[in-house]
Amino acid sequence: RAGTGKKPFKKGTAAKGLPDRFAGLLEDEGDDGDAAEKTTLSASAERTKKLFSKSDGRSVSPMRASEAPSPPLIELASDVTVAELAKRLSTNPERVEKILNELGESVASNEDAVGSADLVELVAVELGAENVTVVDARSQTAHRKASRRTDASERAVNEANGDGKHAVVADPPRRAVVAVMGHVDHGKTTLLDALRSTSVAAGEAGGITQHIGAFVVPLRSGGALTFLDTPGHAAFGAMRKRGASVTDVAVLVCAADDGVMPQTREAAAHIIAAECRYVVALTKCDVPGADPERVRGELVAAGIPLETAGGDVQSVEVSAVTGFGMEDLEMALFLEAEALGLTAPDSRATDAAGTVLEARLDKGQGAVVSGLLRRGALAVGDDVVAGKTFGRVRRLRGADGRELDVVGPSEPFELTGLRAVPAAGDPIQRVVSEERARR
Repeated sequence: RAGTGKKPFKKGTAAKGLPDRFAGLLEDEGDDGDAAEKTTLSASAERTKKLFSKSDGRSVSPMRASEAPSPPLIELASDVTVAELAKRLSTNPERVEKILNELGESVASNEDAVGSADLVELVAVELGAENVTVVDARSQTAHRKASRRTDASERAVNEANGDGKHAVVADPPRRAVVAVMGHVDHGKTTLLDALRSTSVAAGEAGGITQHIGAFVVPLRSGGALTFLDTPGHAAFGAMRKRGASVTDVAVLVCAADDGVMPQTREAAAHIIAAECRYVVALTKCDVPGADPERVRGELVAAGIPLETAGGDVQSVEVSAVTGFGMEDLEMALFLEAEALGLTAPDSRATDAAGTVLEARLDKGQGAVVSGLLRRGALAVGDDVVAGKTFGRVRRLRGADGRELDVVGPSEPFELTGLRAVPAAGDPIQRVVSEERARR
């Protein structure tokens, strides 16, 4: 940045743990490690100099300096948001945003993730925070998933024993959000059309399904799944690069009459990099010449650990044209979603936060935005910020075209009232007032 004397800090998003065949398929955004290291060493040297010198200039022995009480340990996740980082480091979000701007990083809102473990450490150094530890968010996520069922069991025991002192109200379950990805002409759009027809058939007579970026499919088991309406991994990858966590489960589509193609590998690479659970759908099984077993062998050879080869990825044979296997696919996806144990607060007391799926400019309505919430609830009349624009919700509409007063997590919605058109993947959140939205 001109005038700051600092080099722009670039994130490194190279995914760890990918098979060699996938590593070259993701964009390498680079990493200015030297600049970050020099900044950290410089700040550390300055603090060390202050620690071992008194105001009168006499030196202080390391032994006497170590006798002073050490500051409490501050543990931060690598995906911590700007607001949470400011709170943990006892400062205001505006100061954190200023430091990030000086480092060459920009954030759209306080609910955006800082970006990486290196950035979190640099911000802590700039603020003079000591005894800070940055924990990899992926390991924290794995730990939370492993302990979620234990916590639920403990809550159930407390409630059964009438132990009101320790009882905790659990967040309600949240529907999983599913994305369909794969090679061109392998049946992604046809598969989505078949799923969407299930959604329309389950709706009220005369209902009109709106194209608002996502739709809900009810399952015979009594559950439901939310599907992103746009096929392809391009949008998925773009959202992931923006830090948007939209998809919970993915469908990797591969045609049974064709096999593994370049975009199949590329889509798989994106799914693995995002550490997303997924199911393989072997499409076009009704076409003459279809050979699902041959394609399964190609997928295993490409690094996909299918259950048939001792792995943990389910594969389902389907035909979107005849409907063969569609119910099995829905059940496989539901089982993957159940394993995640997804929950989210859905009350107005929780800050509503989600992601923009699509946005367009309409002559009669202005900016029309479709999206999904990850937590909280959004209502007509709320002040919202979406990326770099803001406004007040004038109208809410669901995937079935009905007017809504309020929407909750994983419920597709379309809203109007923003002053400009945001970009797909931009964060969207409710704020307390228009004044706060302007800031």
